[in-house]
Amino acid sequence: MKNILIIAGVIAMVVIGYLLKGDQNQKDHGTAIDASVSSGSFHTVTFATSAQTFTISYSDNADTAVLIYSGTKYELQRARSASGARYTSADGSVVFWEHQGEAMIEIDGERVIEGARDITEERSAVESYKDASYVIDGKSVKLIDGYSETEVTPGSAVKIITRYFGNELFTDLDGDGDDDVAFIVTQETGGSGTFYYAVAALNTENRYVGSDGYLLGDRVAPQSTNVSPNPRHKNVVVFNYADRAPDEPMSTRPSVGKSVYLKIVPETMRWAIVEPDFEGESDL
Repeated sequence: MKNILIIAGVIAMVVIGYLLKGDQNQKDHGTAIDASVSSGSFHTVTFATSAQTFTISYSDNADTAVLIYSGTKYELQRARSASGARYTSADGSVVFWEHQGEAMIEIDGERVIEGARDITEERSAVESYKDASYVIDGKSVKLIDGYSETEVTPGSAVKIITRYFGNELFTDLDGDGDDDVAFIVTQETGGSGTFYYAVAALNTENRYVGSDGYLLGDRVAPQSTNVSPNPRHKNVVVFNYADRAPDEPMSTRPSVGKSVYLKIVPETMRWAIVEPDFEGESDL
C-alpha cells in the first residue's frame, strides 16, 4: 500500500510539473509576441480609400501586426479567417481584415474603413508628407503615416510620441509653382504637456522634404491655417490658434486668439517670422 502511494505521488508530481512547464511556455510565448511587436522585423503595407490612408506592418512570421490608423498605433494578433488575413487586438475591440488587396478596419464595433486598396507601390514612388522627416525641438523625427514613437533614452519605457494633427494648407511655399503643404503636428514627451508645432513639407520631384518645427505652444487650440491676407506677402502662411493669458493656469481652457505669420526659407528649411502689416522678416 505504501509503495502504491509513493508511486501515485511521483506520477502526480510529474503531471503537475508538465502542466506548469506548459503554462510557462504559454506565458513565455505571449511575452515573445509582445516583444516582437515592438522590436521585431516588419513588412509595411499602405492602404488607402478616397479620403483616408493608413499602414499595417506585418511581422516576419505574420503572427502579429502593427496598425497605424488616424495617428494611433494598434498592436494586433492574427485570428482565424475563412478567407484573407484577419487580425484583432487582445480585447477584440479592433479588427483588421484584408482580402485580395482590399482591407477594412473595425473599431469598437464600428466599421471605420471599408474597401481600402493596397497602394504600397504607388506610395513608394512619391513619398507622402505624412512619411517625411521633420526637426522637432532640435531632433529629427521620421513620421510613418503621420506617427512616430521613440524612446526618451535607449531602453526607457517613456516614449516621445509625435503625430500628425492636421489643419493642413496646400499652397506654394517656395515659389516654384507647385503646391506644398503646411500643417500642425503634436509631440508628447512623457509628461502632461502636448506641444503643438507648425511644420511645412516642400513638394520635390519624388518626395516631400520636411521643415523645422515652429512651436505654437503647450496644449493650445489650433483654429485654422490660411494664406496671408496681406497682398504684399508672398508664400506666407498664417497659423491661427487659441492660447491662455500669461497669468492663467494650464487647466484653463484656451480662449485668447493668436496668429503667427510664417514663411519657409527653402535653403535652411526653417520658418521665418513675418510681421503681419509690413514686408520685413526676421530669421527664427
